[in-house]
Amino acid sequence: MKLLVITCIAEIKAEMISLLKKSGVTALSEMSVTGHKLLTEGHHSDEWFAGGGESYDSVLLFSFCEAEVASACFAAVSGYLNVIKTLFPPKIAVLEVENALF
Repeated sequence: MKLLVITCIAEIKAEMISLLKKSGVTALSEMSVTGHKLLTEGHHSDEWFAGGGESYDSVLLFSFCEAEVASACFAAVSGYLNVIKTLFPPKIAVLEVENALF
């Protein structure tokens, strides 16, 4: 079992949910996220949260799923990143779930 986690700006939430659904995710959860960037130096396109006084509506999408579904989601988001160039790309992580009760 895997825990699939995606962070993205609210403007692309529907696109991310569509990718997850097409990849085999049958249920997911969503949370609003407020991020704070504490460092203001460096190249901001490599960071998730904005520097300075800007703020963006962001979401955290997550789902418990089988490894094959998580791999398909990872591939779909990677493909999305190859086509869509943005200053605020979605971030995806696939985490191993050692034990879980449902």
